Amino acid sequence: MNLTFIFFLICFVIQLYFIVFYFGKLSIQLQKTQRPTLHSKQDAPIGVSIVIAAKNEAQNLPALLENLAEQDYPLFEILIVDDFSTDQTKEILESYQKKIPFLRYLPLQTLADSGGKKRALNAGILESRYDLLLLTDADCLPKSKRWIQFFVEKMEDSKVQIVLGVSPYRVAPTLLNWVVQWETLLTALQYLSFALKGKPYMGVGRNLAYRKSLFLSKGGFSKHWHFKSGDDDLFVQGAAEAQNTAILTESDSHTFSDAPTTWWAWFLQKKRHLAAGNYYRTNIRLHLAFFLLSLIGFYVTLSWIYLGTKWGIEAGALYLFRYVIFSLVLHLITRKLAYSLAVLTLPFFELFFVLYYPFTALTAFFSPHTTWKK
Repeated sequence: MNLTFIFFLICFVIQLYFIVFYFGKLSIQLQKTQRPTLHSKQDAPIGVSIVIAAKNEAQNLPALLENLAEQDYPLFEILIVDDFSTDQTKEILESYQKKIPFLRYLPLQTLADSGGKKRALNAGILESRYDLLLLTDADCLPKSKRWIQFFVEKMEDSKVQIVLGVSPYRVAPTLLNWVVQWETLLTALQYLSFALKGKPYMGVGRNLAYRKSLFLSKGGFSKHWHFKSGDDDLFVQGAAEAQNTAILTESDSHTFSDAPTTWWAWFLQKKRHLAAGNYYRTNIRLHLAFFLLSLIGFYVTLSWIYLGTKWGIEAGALYLFRYVIFSLVLHLITRKLAYSLAVLTLPFFELFFVLYYPFTALTAFFSPHTTWKK
């Protein structure tokens, strides 16, 4: 048995471990999840502050505000923080304030307050009226009118301080969109399954809830002010614990937005996310590294084996075994999370991932400073 095949076996075992004991556990949990029994408006409602940072979002704000105004929940406010927009954001918000009495418009007052999404969110959180904070982006839309209710029910348990939601991108008939859909699913698989295993480390700012009291007790974003992004993953990995974090996967609790439409925009988005990963806890970084590097090693050694003449049948059998198991797990997960991805395309995405990920990760490591908006 040569060294290449031995390394291939090691990568195979690591991959199977994550697929079965992390993603597999998530798939089983999703099958057990029952549709929540949402409370009626007769119950004493918990106040919710929806906090959104906006910078040049005039095109998206009308649809967002109309959607939020129709949410089937009795006690909430919408707090939009304007981070020095140069478009018609101010005029749109002032106009909608006349129609939506629970909409609050908070323009940042000085340039010293600007400096990224987290500074805008921080200003909004400090001004929020309620302890339960629900965060999304200005270009996102909740799937249903019960979006708020789903998060409230999760947080009725006083032990739950953070709820990690799911936020897929809308499907479009392009190669880039297909890549983004797979990439987003892979990210969701990781942060949801890690949370179930008692290792929560990130959420997505497009669909996330936590308590204001927790935010203040942890010092907010103060530990990573210097980093432009990270309002979701860096805060969560610093504040989340196995006992205080829950996941919310019901499809009616999702928010949707448009995926990046250019390869460059998508590259910058991935660079921001990977750069934030440099600040993750060591044990989380090691777990993620084992999964991602073993995936790359799995395909690299498989290719190397097939360039030779030995162990090809054995390697092919193990590849097929992994593919079948992973496809079954993905089928169960995507069905529940409302992702429309054909498992037959999994090998093509993984090959693409192996090619682009090392370059993107190195770029993020050596050039971590990014901006959150145009």
